[in-house]
Amino acid sequence: MVTHTDPVLIRGPKFLKGGAAPLLLERTDARFMSNVRDELASPLRLSELRKTIFEPGSGTAKVFQPVHRTSYVALIELVCDVPGSPRLDPAKIDSAGLVIRRVSRQIRGGASDVYEGWMQSEDGAASWMALGGPLSSSRVDKDADPDAARRHRPSTGDAELDRRVAALRPRAGDLSESVSELFVMPARVSAATRATLLFGLMPTTSLENNPAPPLAPLDDDDVFNPSYPLFLQAVASNLRLGLPFAGRRVARQTTPNADLTEYVSFVEQMVIQYDLLGETDAAALLRSRLDQILLPFPDSDSPPTKPMGQHLEEAARVLVLGPSEGASSFRMPGAWVHPNETQERLILDAIKDTVRQRLDAMRRQESRFDAPGDRFRARAFVRVRHADGCPPSLHWTEETVAFEIAPWYETGPAPMPVVQLPDPFGPGALARFKPNVAFAVPSTIADVIRSNSPDQLIKGEGKRGTSVGIAWLCGFNIPLITLCAFMVLSIFLSLFQIIFWWLAFIKICIPIPKRQP
Repeated sequence: MVTHTDPVLIRGPKFLKGGAAPLLLERTDARFMSNVRDELASPLRLSELRKTIFEPGSGTAKVFQPVHRTSYVALIELVCDVPGSPRLDPAKIDSAGLVIRRVSRQIRGGASDVYEGWMQSEDGAASWMALGGPLSSSRVDKDADPDAARRHRPSTGDAELDRRVAALRPRAGDLSESVSELFVMPARVSAATRATLLFGLMPTTSLENNPAPPLAPLDDDDVFNPSYPLFLQAVASNLRLGLPFAGRRVARQTTPNADLTEYVSFVEQMVIQYDLLGETDAAALLRSRLDQILLPFPDSDSPPTKPMGQHLEEAARVLVLGPSEGASSFRMPGAWVHPNETQERLILDAIKDTVRQRLDAMRRQESRFDAPGDRFRARAFVRVRHADGCPPSLHWTEETVAFEIAPWYETGPAPMPVVQLPDPFGPGALARFKPNVAFAVPSTIADVIRSNSPDQLIKGEGKRGTSVGIAWLCGFNIPLITLCAFMVLSIFLSLFQIIFWWLAFIKICIPIPKRQP
């Protein structure tokens, strides 16, 4: 054992033909951490470990997530960078870790990769931030210590001047990079391999999120597309849109025709997609611009005209929101008035704002690893103590090959899980199936089930029914429900095969050989 403060070399284990980057093991076994230690400690099992070394092919590598039952173990070896390369005394190790860095999307395809680190503040906020070089004043150096508290801070020698300079510069230096800890292998492993090894789990998924950046303003083509309603188009004034039940009252129970179905879809789009009834400033602006168009209401008790926005609100509360809003009917205008080109432009701009706000509200957070197509590289570091009491010295490996993280829906390398379905037709089989889960059903839901037949619900003729105020506790047998779902799924897959030709990628049935008695 050598104990000194000479330079340290950190690399992938040489006896496993590792290079200058951490060596990654792709594991699909359940007790992978224990198995890796056992395989390293036993020369007879070392060949098993070599089979799991992650060896990407050409192009960008792909790694999988825990949902694929696949995990990645990072291995590094520490030696003294002197002739003979003796192993480093584990007692010299202060701490070690692994960082995952994203290859900057802005500069892909350039002469060299630019990296982003997952940087965290003391209050827990985190986001991807570009890492700079040694001379960068606004970014954290990619070779700097991941821990902000350990990072060297340049000083002018004057505290007040330092404070003023810090106020003028971005505070990236106050952020710490997210680190996955690396651990020293047990003594039995070091004895068997004659190496000082560190290992740890390389994360491929994370619960960490950061606020998603607001979307850029939408272009006209993002909204004014084939789905944009003809009712709001100026050019549609030359068309004859069918206005259902013109001048008459329409109730929820009104028998629909083709024109009413189209009108209901338009009102639903205004409410659900364009936020007609929203409380935001953009929604209020949209309603005010719709109100600039007056719809005729002849032969009614109300004024002869009504603003379009007000009419659509009344229609929405009947056709979209339902009985909870109180109103049971509304009056249709005598004719539909299309906007002129100026009004069309103003309405379209207001709709673009409401759509952008709704999109922003739906993507409030951005996950660390969930953006499709992102590329990453892993890099390990170690802090080595010095006998003279000086702060530990920091040593880095090179980066691994660039890799993408497979989305959850892809098939991973782990064996296919098998779910055993029950056999309900064997002798005495049904006697074994009893309800094993129960649902507490509110009385209102029970009334709907009790008062409607399946045909009524399918035809859209269902009703709430008369309430008797009795809630129910309903028990079900989940294995049999799973069996029913399997049969129904098989029927629908056969139907979808006619259109989409998915069957070869979704379902494969292979006969199971009978067991010999």
